[in-house]
Amino acid sequence: MCLTLFSSGKMLDIPLAVETIRLKEDANSSITIDFFLHNKSNQSVKELDVLYPRPFLVWTRNEARRSVLNRLGWIKDISHTLTDISSDENWFYSEGLAHGEWDYDRRTRNLKITLPDPYAPDNPLTLEGGVENNEGAFNHFNPEKNTENRQRLALMQKTHSALFTYQLGIPLEPNASGWFRWRIDISEISAPLPMDCLPCFDIRRFNISGPKNVLEDFEDALDELLSEAQKRAKLTSGSMQFVKQQREAFGSLTKDSKTKYDRYIINLFPLHYSYLPIPPIWQGGVEPLGILPNELPGRPFKTKYCYQWKAVDANNSGIGDFRISFTGMEVDSDRCPSGKGVVKMVKKIFH
Repeated sequence: MCLTLFSSGKMLDIPLAVETIRLKEDANSSITIDFFLHNKSNQSVKELDVLYPRPFLVWTRNEARRSVLNRLGWIKDISHTLTDISSDENWFYSEGLAHGEWDYDRRTRNLKITLPDPYAPDNPLTLEGGVENNEGAFNHFNPEKNTENRQRLALMQKTHSALFTYQLGIPLEPNASGWFRWRIDISEISAPLPMDCLPCFDIRRFNISGPKNVLEDFEDALDELLSEAQKRAKLTSGSMQFVKQQREAFGSLTKDSKTKYDRYIINLFPLHYSYLPIPPIWQGGVEPLGILPNELPGRPFKTKYCYQWKAVDANNSGIGDFRISFTGMEVDSDRCPSGKGVVKMVKKIFH
């Protein structure tokens, strides 16, 4: 579910990114993303372009067969929670495998964290920078405002993506660093698998793609959309031209910018889907962090189990491709015809 970010014409370095995924009922999820950003450009960074592999807004039809706009996702800047070590959001730094030292200066709004390097635990990793706090900084376009916005929404829906802009409250100057924390709440990130023979099971297949894969998948989806439209003439010439313009603009944007991730940590709390009948599968430059699952002493989010991975930087050029997939299952006793005895037995087997 990783997102990828970049800034036009800028060179960005992310020494550490930590993504925490919490799965809720009906495959709804709450995702928190921390990242420490260093501006390696000779220009200040005033905004970040963000690509997420799931549309936040979609057109659907109601019972009257009329098109209605549904919001599936929300994103919010919650960087202020980084300044409170007692916040549940900071469990990774205070109670997790990366337990370390914490120092926040309220006068300068500067945060310094020293923790064991997840890639080399015997070596300390010190990250120091300002804390951004700019709620409402995300630029969400209004698809009902004009034709271009409606076309853009249709494009995002067909490519299963969301693309938006984050405005920094204080520009990040050249060679400066800063801490950021965003939270994404997204509805039904996975459809239930058809299991008519087991009506009391809610089984979902979940997929996590690395930042590089998110970018490549979006570009491939744009190219495929263009190719199919040209072959089958599904789009009007005006719509076709818009897709071409968006593809060219996106290509220019990513070509002139570069974001390098040095460390990317994924923390998965299955929560509602805590029974995994099939072990998680991963491929590419990623490996488990500890054992799967890790048992956490502090029981963050009222659970003690967490699946953790770290993306691997093999040649000091930033993390590469990686994908993680797993099947999560929950038992609904209200829908189970065999009664609560079967529910208890299943939970005992898979927990």
